[in-house]
Amino acid sequence: GLQSAYELLQRGGLGRAGAREAAELLQGGARVLDIRPAREFANAHVAGAVHVPLFVKDEGNDPVTLLKKAVHAGYGGVWMGTELTKENENFLEQVEAALPDKAERLLLTCGEGLRSLLAAEMMHTRGYSNLVWLQDGLNACPPKTLPVEGDRDLHLAGVGGVSTIFMNLAEAIASLNGSEEEGE
Repeated sequence: GLQSAYELLQRGGLGRAGAREAAELLQGGARVLDIRPAREFANAHVAGAVHVPLFVKDEGNDPVTLLKKAVHAGYGGVWMGTELTKENENFLEQVEAALPDKAERLLLTCGEGLRSLLAAEMMHTRGYSNLVWLQDGLNACPPKTLPVEGDRDLHLAGVGGVSTIFMNLAEAIASLNGSEEEGE
C-alpha cells in the first residue's frame, strides 16, 4: 500500500520527479507509463506514453455495485464525468506484456500522483528496478512542459461531464476577449 510505497521512496528504490525533471528524463530516453483511466488518457497524455490503467470501469450490476454507482454519481460523478472504478486485476500482467524490460527507465504518471505511487510499489515487487514517480501527477504539470497527444492540456484531461460545458464556455469567452483585444 501507500506505506510501503513511501518506504520505497525513502530507501531510494524509487526516483521522484517534478514536471521539469520529467521532461529531462524523457529527453534522456525514459518511457512513460500512464495508469489513468481510459477516458483521461484519451483526452490528453504524454506523447508516446504506454497506457495500462490501474483502475477500470466497474461493470457490475449487482445491488451493492448499483448502490455504489448511484452514490458516486451524486458525489461528483455527473459533474466531473467520472465513472465508478475498481482495481484492474490484470494490471501487473498487462504492464509486463507492454513493458517487458524491467530495467528500463520508466516514468509513472497519473492525475495527482497517488495512483502512480501505488503502481510503482506494485511494480517494484515484480522486479521493476528503474522507476521514477511523477510527484503531484499530470494535473500539476504546467502547459507545454511535457509533449502532449490529445485535445487538451494534461492538467485538464480529467475534466468531464457537466464541467466540460463550463470549461468550453470559459475557453470561448477567453478567445473572444483575446480577439477583441487584438482588434483594438
